[in-house]
Amino acid sequence: MREADSAMYHAKSKGAGSYAIFDDQLRERAMQKLQVTSALRDALNNREFELHYQPIVDSTTERTATYEALLRWRHKGMLRTPGYFIEVAESSDIIIEIGAWAINSACQQLAQFWRETADRPAVSVNLSARQLRDESFVDVVAAALAQNQLPPSALWLELTETALIDDHDVALTILNRLSSMGVTICLDDFGIGYSALSNLNKYPIDIVKIDKSFIATLGSDSAQNAKDRVLVNSIEAMSNALGLVTVAEGVESTDQRQQVRNIGCRYAQGWLYGLPQPRFAPATNTEPIDDLAH
Repeated sequence: MREADSAMYHAKSKGAGSYAIFDDQLRERAMQKLQVTSALRDALNNREFELHYQPIVDSTTERTATYEALLRWRHKGMLRTPGYFIEVAESSDIIIEIGAWAINSACQQLAQFWRETADRPAVSVNLSARQLRDESFVDVVAAALAQNQLPPSALWLELTETALIDDHDVALTILNRLSSMGVTICLDDFGIGYSALSNLNKYPIDIVKIDKSFIATLGSDSAQNAKDRVLVNSIEAMSNALGLVTVAEGVESTDQRQQVRNIGCRYAQGWLYGLPQPRFAPATNTEPIDDLAH
């Protein structure tokens, strides 16, 4: 029954009309998932997780407004990005513990940065769907802010549209409570989700992060550039009409930076301003990086 159940979920992941038979390949995947899940629990106890920070800059002043905290796992001598483990973590309750650690650590490190400098940036932390179904999550956020003597405005919480698909009412309640506290709510990867417009209207969203796929062609002479520019312009105009702020993700060239400014996006993020670092490093405004894997 367990093997049939595994095959069923694998078939669902492939889309409607698909089927799967439990075989050696799925058995190996199941074993790998079990091993990674066990290793993730050990990772929390052994302090193997790290946060690396990428600046989000004000496109008008070029000053860092916020740092996005990106999770890393130092495992078996390698620094693993979320692509290696986050899907497994989100399939179990371990993501609740990892998420709480990330928020606590980000707030603690931000408070230390505030004590050492005159700058007062915020920090942005990504959320999972399971956290938006955990009714104790608001208390976790409130405790992290209180313990580190940070105002709620110092914290941005980022979620994707897929995180809003299940348990709409619970997610809405949790997000409303966080918003009423003064925490900033960001909708990440905007434009590639399932119900973008209804989400903007239904949930207490403050900031819209325009997916990097729309920014990638800006600055080029391709036909796709013209289409994507229209889309980004439309997203910016709509967000402005709704009183929302926009972040252009994936800014990697000076041409893209200029177009983002011209369109009116308030904030920008990408390689041009700096790679994720294990500390709060100011934006560098470097030239574009050509040969670097995402």
